[in-house]
Amino acid sequence: MKKALVISGGGAKGAYAVGVLKFIRNRPELFKNGQFLFDIYLGTSTGALIVPLASVGDMNVLITFYSGVNTANLLSIHDATALFAKGCLFNSLKLDRLVDTVYDTTRFGLIKATGKQVGVSAVCLQTGELRIFTSQALAASLPHYTTQAINTRNDLVDAVLASSHQPFFLEPVRIRSDPSVPGAPRHYVDGGVREYAAIQVALDAGADEVYAILLAPETPEAADTLKPNDLIGVLQRTIDIFSEDVSLNDVRLPDILSRGTNYVLAVRQAMVAAGLPSAQIDSLLNPPRQPNPFANRVASKLHIIRPKLPLGGGPGGLRFDPLEMQGMMARGEADAAAYFTRLDANGGVPPVVLA
Repeated sequence: MKKALVISGGGAKGAYAVGVLKFIRNRPELFKNGQFLFDIYLGTSTGALIVPLASVGDMNVLITFYSGVNTANLLSIHDATALFAKGCLFNSLKLDRLVDTVYDTTRFGLIKATGKQVGVSAVCLQTGELRIFTSQALAASLPHYTTQAINTRNDLVDAVLASSHQPFFLEPVRIRSDPSVPGAPRHYVDGGVREYAAIQVALDAGADEVYAILLAPETPEAADTLKPNDLIGVLQRTIDIFSEDVSLNDVRLPDILSRGTNYVLAVRQAMVAAGLPSAQIDSLLNPPRQPNPFANRVASKLHIIRPKLPLGGGPGGLRFDPLEMQGMMARGEADAAAYFTRLDANGGVPPVVLA
């Protein structure tokens, strides 16, 4: 059984994900001897800040960051001149230095030594492609994304920063597509532009069971106080609406794939039980000129843990308020407890994600 942890984007809302992880430490099938027992760790934006630390069980750093940091510790707004010179609203030097400090040589060595597949997603501004930067090889690149190896500490820092830098708000990060090949570096931004939660990437990598922590609520937040002449507010709201749509697709499509695969496997088992020959079963499940889209896929379970109502954190999740994030963390822990209570009562079968 190959398990994956997927954490979506959401800025300060990452505190909710840390709360979920705090509860998961109570589950012996998912946490043992100070380590989470996932094989694959995939994160986008704030999720990219979390998953490398989660892969080595470093919860103290995550809890401290997502319960104590404030916006002034991470970001400062550019004046009008710098805004147009830099092409972004905020100066992220403090955030960038923090990430560089956290992912030092020692911690990078621990991440690589686990042998776990740790990946963060970012989008190339020049080509528009989704790229998964990964510490260990995942599945071969598929048409809707490519992969690139994280070989050094600097590779990891650059990938995490690229994934967490929202376009317009934070400066794009320069990364060479292939460090061994000369050429101009590309610029990468928040992976949430294309992939809010890399659930499909986890399934492509062979995960039998995916635990996805989503930070967008089931009930979208209404911006009733937004003024139409607030340029920054309108842009942030537009990005929020876009992210909500991307997040829905990131859940819907993998859920359909997972349920479809499980259904086809159940039909095959029923045919075997009915005594049909293997050749006839293969013929029925693979009719002429109609390839089986679920062929060669394994049965999978998809667990979705997300808040029912908005978490806060301001537009784009860029308001880092310690008290607010502590409340998010508590909600994550409580929601995870409720989810696993339902899961246990249902014999380990996840509830239907989308009706």
